[in-house]
Amino acid sequence: MGDDAVLHEVPYLGMDWQTYLDGPQDFSLPSAMRSVMFYLGGPQERDYRFYLAVSGQGLQQLWEPETLRVAFDHPWPIDTDPRHSVDRMFAAAGYDYEIIGIPEKCEAADMPLAALTEQVDADGLRAAICASIDAGKPVILLGKMPCAVVTGYEDDGAALVGWCYVFDEANAQYDENGYVRMGEWPERVCGAIIVGEQGRPQPMGESWRESLVWAVKAARTPEVGEWVGGLDRSRWGRAGASRWSGR
Repeated sequence: MGDDAVLHEVPYLGMDWQTYLDGPQDFSLPSAMRSVMFYLGGPQERDYRFYLAVSGQGLQQLWEPETLRVAFDHPWPIDTDPRHSVDRMFAAAGYDYEIIGIPEKCEAADMPLAALTEQVDADGLRAAICASIDAGKPVILLGKMPCAVVTGYEDDGAALVGWCYVFDEANAQYDENGYVRMGEWPERVCGAIIVGEQGRPQPMGESWRESLVWAVKAARTPEVGEWVGGLDRSRWGRAGASRWSGR
C-alpha cells in the first residue's frame, strides 16, 4: 500500500442540491470552481452563479446543426480560444492555473489539445494530482463526464476521493469523510485543472461588466468550430429546418 492524503471540508459538488446547495448547479465546471475557491478562502459572493456568468457557459448559445444538440455543460466551444472559459474564471478569482491532459484521451473526450498547457501521460497526471493535494489545493478533473473535484488520494493515487455527480447511487463507494471514492478514475479522466499561485482577484464590478459584453458577443456569434450560433440559420440541418418551419 502506498501513501494516502485527504483535504477535509471541501464544499460539496454533485446532484443532491436540496441537501447541500442553495439551488441546482447543472454546469459542472462553474460548480467545481465554486467548491475549490470556497475551500481556498474565496469570498462567498463569488459563488456558482458568478462563475457561471464569468465563464461564459451560462450565456452560451451554440448547438450541433444537424440534431440541434445544445453545447450544454461543454466548456471548450465557448469561443475560438478553447481556454476562454477557464481563463475568465481564474482571472476573476485571482489565481494562476494550468490544464494538463493525456492527448489521446482528450481527443476521445472532445477536448481540444489547444486547451492544454501541458501534455502528460497517465503517470504524470497522477503525480500532478497528488502533488496538488499535498500542497493543500483540490483539483478539478476533466473527462467524458461532468467535472469532479479531487479532495484526496489513496495508495499513491491509484484511487481518488472527492466530489462528483453520482448517477448510480447503489454502487457508489464513500470514504469516512463522506467523499465519493473514485477507484477506476483513469478510465474516465483525460485531464485536470491544477490551481497555481494566488494573485489579485479581478474586481467584481469589472467581472460582471465583462460578462455582459460577452453576452452580446455570444448572441452575435454565428459559429464556433462545428457548433452553430443563433444567427446562422443557413447552417441548420434537416432537424433544425423541420423544427423551425413547423414540419
